[in-house]
Amino acid sequence: MQASTRLELQIKTSKLIGLGFVLSIARVGGFGSLAAFIIGLRARDIIRRSHGEIIGLRMAWWCIIVGGLGAATLLPYVIWLIVKAVPHG
Repeated sequence: MQASTRLELQIKTSKLIGLGFVLSIARVGGFGSLAAFIIGLRARDIIRRSHGEIIGLRMAWWCIIVGGLGAATLLPYVIWLIVKAVPHG
C-alpha cells in the first residue's frame, strides 16, 4: 500500500473509531451505542484488511463491546416503554 493511501486510510479509520468511542460513551438512548457497534465492526474490517498497516484494533474492539452492550439495553427499554404506554383496563 502506498504511503499516501495508507495515511488517508489511517485518518479515516481514526475518525471512525473516535466517533464510535464518543457514541459508545454517550449512548444516546441506545442508538448511539448501536452506531458505535456498527462503526467498530467497520473499523475492525478496515484494520484487518490492511494486514497490520492500519492501527486501532483495540479501540475498534472497545466500540464493538461497549456499543454492543449499550445497544443490548435498547430492546428491553423499548419494550418497557410500549408496555407502559398501552392502557391496561
